[in-house]
Amino acid sequence: MAFHWNRQTNHEGLLLIEDPIYPTETSSPATGGLATMIHPSPPLRNPVVIPHNSPILAGRYLQVRCELGPATLVLHNLYAPVLPSERAAFFNALPRDFPPHYLHIASGDMNCILNRDLDSLRPSIAVISGSLDLTD
Repeated sequence: MAFHWNRQTNHEGLLLIEDPIYPTETSSPATGGLATMIHPSPPLRNPVVIPHNSPILAGRYLQVRCELGPATLVLHNLYAPVLPSERAAFFNALPRDFPPHYLHIASGDMNCILNRDLDSLRPSIAVISGSLDLTD
């Protein structure tokens, strides 16, 4: 990914990565990791990856803080667990303690829907599971 991104941006873009987790046993969790890419000429300035030490979020959550004019912007990139039974713990482990003036953008794969009427023709329990934990 880094090769292609650098080629597209002439080595001027910014690629921020949450490393993947590789299974140590067949039953161990694995993730492909996450990447947030920032174009070389965005209005975003001084991006910094904010580390976390939560094993639940490892390989699944990347937080980048940057400046957008006078505002502080927090980019949340996440990949929620596919298994419905693991989603509540994941969403509850996400950081929530931010100064009130920060602006937030959340993106990624939540693996659930927020609105059963808008997001699915026939919502199942699997795609609804975790929705309330995500929006709390």
